[in-house]
Amino acid sequence: MAGQRYGFTANSVTSVSMDPPLISVCLADTADVHPAFSQAESVAVNVLAADQHAVAQAFATVGADRFAAAHFSPGELGPPLLDGATVSLEGVVHQRLTAGDHTIILIEVAGVVVGGGEPLTYQGRRFHTLNPL
Repeated sequence: MAGQRYGFTANSVTSVSMDPPLISVCLADTADVHPAFSQAESVAVNVLAADQHAVAQAFATVGADRFAAAHFSPGELGPPLLDGATVSLEGVVHQRLTAGDHTIILIEVAGVVVGGGEPLTYQGRRFHTLNPL
């Protein structure tokens, strides 16, 4: 698995702690990328921009050539950062916790790249953007 890139579309990324800066991502134990993320030491979380719904779809599709959907650049720790993302977070795996049929991956954020723009959201089985009330 060394030297290969793996990714998935997360349905939830949560802020956990400010000191140290921790976020969490949940991954189904049945996910095709679970073995890779069970061993990864560093990871990236890319918050997709409003025009990147095809990237979200590709990374949610089993068997898809996920990294062909967009251009990525290696981060300082090595994980791929999505060009044009609203924000990319890079960090080291702090801890993994088993929770039912998922693994909670706690990530200590070591770097942030802010791209700007409006983020892509997903609700009710549809992609959306944020609109002011």
